[in-house]
Amino acid sequence: YGDHIPTCMIKVTDERKILASLNVCHVVRKRDIGILRIGAQFAEMSNYDQRELEHLVAEMEREMIKKIKRVNS
Repeated sequence: YGDHIPTCMIKVTDERKILASLNVCHVVRKRDIGILRIGAQFAEMSNYDQRELEHLVAEMEREMIKKIKRVNS
């Protein structure tokens, strides 16, 4: 908690990568299932990578909406 990660790469596809730095906001360790969850805030990111991230999130939201519609049909 409170740490700064200077380089974080999100690999969208082989061709699409998003680079940013992160500030760690919280950490939760689920020892029973061996998972570490980290909540972070993007600290530094180029305008290009910010747009790429916005597009990625929008794509993910569209996919989630499609799945919800299929389940509720």
